[in-house]
Amino acid sequence: MDLITSWMGNIPEFAVPFALAALGLIITEKSGVLALGAEG
Repeated sequence: MDLITSWMGNIPEFAVPFALAALGLIITEKSGVLALGAEG
């Protein structure tokens, strides 16, 4: 059970970089720039 709670607690730390990369892709796509890849 400790493993599951620890894993659930660490999800935001891993999700933030991916969320920021996705947000950057959305913003650049809306501005008319075609981005074929995202690095993060």
